[in-house]
Amino acid sequence: MKRFGGIAIAILLFFLPSCKKIEVENSGNQQENFEALWNILNDNYCYFEEKNIDWDAIKIEYQSRLNAKKLTTLQFFDLLSDMIRELKDGHCNLISFFDRGNYTWTNPNGEESLDPALRKIYLGDKYRVSHGMIYTKIKSSLAIDDGNKDIGYIIYPSFMNSLGEMQFLSIYFSDCKGVIIDLRGNGGGLVTNSDMLLSYFLSQKRLVGYTKYKKSNKRGDYSDPRPQYVSPYGHNAFWTDIPIVVLQDAGSYSATNDFLYKAVYEENITTVGLRSGGGAGLPAMAELPNGWRVRYSTAAGLDRKFLSHEQGIEPEVRMSLSGAKDRDDIIEKGIEIIYSKWNL
Repeated sequence: MKRFGGIAIAILLFFLPSCKKIEVENSGNQQENFEALWNILNDNYCYFEEKNIDWDAIKIEYQSRLNAKKLTTLQFFDLLSDMIRELKDGHCNLISFFDRGNYTWTNPNGEESLDPALRKIYLGDKYRVSHGMIYTKIKSSLAIDDGNKDIGYIIYPSFMNSLGEMQFLSIYFSDCKGVIIDLRGNGGGLVTNSDMLLSYFLSQKRLVGYTKYKKSNKRGDYSDPRPQYVSPYGHNAFWTDIPIVVLQDAGSYSATNDFLYKAVYEENITTVGLRSGGGAGLPAMAELPNGWRVRYSTAAGLDRKFLSHEQGIEPEVRMSLSGAKDRDDIIEKGIEIIYSKWNL
């Protein structure tokens, strides 16, 4: 046994030095790939003008960094990812098998909007789950007695997941004064799910926005805005008549942002929280010569007043967390709004 153990160690030692020489991936001709990335975005990205981005100046800056020294594969990946982050767009990133670049928008005012521990106070231990939605009935944490749990509360963490059974939820919440839908921290997902959720709050087919597409590789050369419509999913008067409060924050991105700028025009919906994270572009994908892929926004979404919300949408009622340990101020504001509508 000792002899075989010695052979195994010898074999291991033989291969160990070679590990240090293996790169995670061949980055290919770095100048060629740098040019390819810059040109792909130059020809196809749709928000240069809106964000006042000088893409030519950015090329000069990052070209000088590329020329400054020989870069390893990881360093080159980071350089390209940093250049993409200049777009300040969560739909734009570089992808390889060993890493994925990203951009995360943060609230410049440092306001807090979501504390899972506070949300747990309202959710409790006996909540229910329907597909991608978590739901229960709640009351204000400020109530001095037990009171009735007469507010419906839904947490929808991701539009990647299917909606709950909305018909059943309308029956479950039928004795409630209103429903709060918590989309804080929902980073998006499928626009089809976003439109499906919106469809429950419509009584008739509605023009909800427009999309404009790049027509050529010239910056600012777009198609005429194409209208986007959403039709009601059947008609359930519960969802169109009862007060609905939607909670949002900087983590409400992409498909969630899409839902917010479409839903805000519905009379029975009120949005509360902080400015959403944005992300109104429709992403596309291209490949660099070395096989890395780049994702970018190539079509711009507009609301029905032709306004862009790529950089987020303000809630109708702005509210952040106060720092209190016994209540979620944003949920409490939602409850207050629902009660106020019943007292009109």
